[in-house]
Parts: sequence; structure tokens; C-alpha cells
Amino acid sequence: MIQISAKQAAQQIAWQDNILILTHAHPEGDTVGSAFARFRALRDKGKNVRVLCPDPIPEKYGYLYGSLPQQDFEPGYIISVDVADAALLGSLRAEYASRVDLSIDNQGANRLFAKMTYLDETAAANTENIYRILEALQCPITWEIADCIYTGIA
Repeated sequence: MIQISAKQAAQQIAWQDNILILTHAHPEGDTVGSAFARFRALRDKGKNVRVLCPDPIPEKYGYLYGSLPQQDFEPGYIISVDVADAALLGSLRAEYASRVDLSIDNQGANRLFAKMTYLDETAAANTENIYRILEALQCPITWEIADCIYTGIA
């Protein structure tokens, strides 16, 4: 369980191709915004990427993902966003908790369950941490990605 910087997190992600992004159960704006900002940026970089949430995402966040295609592939790298404890993965815990490669979080109570963790508890929302990693990856911030980031902060 290693804590890493935003730049190191970006480097880890840059080397991956088949990426699964996990959110926490009972999703709200920060976890959904974090997941789909990351999804959109990675997809724009030509990566295979999919978001998995243990509970249905409320319809009010539909504008963040709309008709985005969810690719079917065997994940080679698993990222959790806004998940402070593996227990928050809900129904996904049994299958994925021990397989999370990178946790991106802003909660000081993070239990460091992933192989690597980028944790900045000074961030107002986890989408702020996602933004820092996107900057380090030199990803353009599209309107759709900005909507995701803003939703998490708001």
C-alpha cells in the first residue's frame, strides 16, 4: 500500500490500456463526476475503459455519461475513485477489493486498501484530484470533462 503523487498516478495510468473504474455504492456527484471525467479523458487517449458502479447511478447525473459506450474487455488495471474503504464498493467488493491497483481519493479516512493510492485530503472534492492527474497526463479538458469535474465540486 504505497502513497503516490498525482504525477506518479498519471505515469501509472499512462502505461495501461484496459482500465476499469470503480465508484462507491450509493453514488453521488463526486464519485460519478470523478469516474466519468477519468473515463472520458482515457477514452480520448484511445484507452479501453469502463465504469462500474455497485448501485444504479441516479438519473440526475445522466448528462455526465449520456450515451457513452461501455466497452467489454478483461480489465488489466483497476482504479477506484472517491472510495475510502473497500467496504464502500458494496456488491463489487468480493470481486474487486483485492484487485484495485490505484485508489484516487480526497478522504483522510482512506484505509489505503489499493496497491497504490493518490490521496490529497486538502481537495474540496475528489474531482479536484482527478483534474490534477489529467493535467499531469496532459489531457485536454473538454466541456464534457469540465462538467464532470464541476459536478463533483458542486
